[in-house]
Amino acid sequence: MPTAVDARLYEQCCKVYDAMNEAAQTRNADGVAVYRGYTTYLLEQCGYSISIYTPVMRRLRSMGCVQQKVRGGRGIPSEWLVIKPPTRAAFAQGGQRWMAQQERISDLEARVEILEARLEEVPEEAV
Repeated sequence: MPTAVDARLYEQCCKVYDAMNEAAQTRNADGVAVYRGYTTYLLEQCGYSISIYTPVMRRLRSMGCVQQKVRGGRGIPSEWLVIKPPTRAAFAQGGQRWMAQQERISDLEARVEILEARLEEVPEEAV
């Protein structure tokens, strides 16, 4: 069951994708639109704060909507392939992958805690 947060993130993904697609001025050899610019400014033009950059761009990448070709930086625009618009089905799948990844991270954190506790039991002379 999608939450209000999921619905908002999906809407943000759609709006950012549409803005990238509209701003794309070239196409590659395969006919895929290429956006070249500053994605942080693009988000601001869409009316969003920079705080949503990571969740939106991660989700767009995980859905196969966009692919970064050139990483930008100060004064250097990034370059993205604008491949396909987001769909609710792809968005839901991305959420499931994210949850699975979070579970793996939690499991690893628990294992590290156990190892750290065991290391504290080892006498200093043995280390």
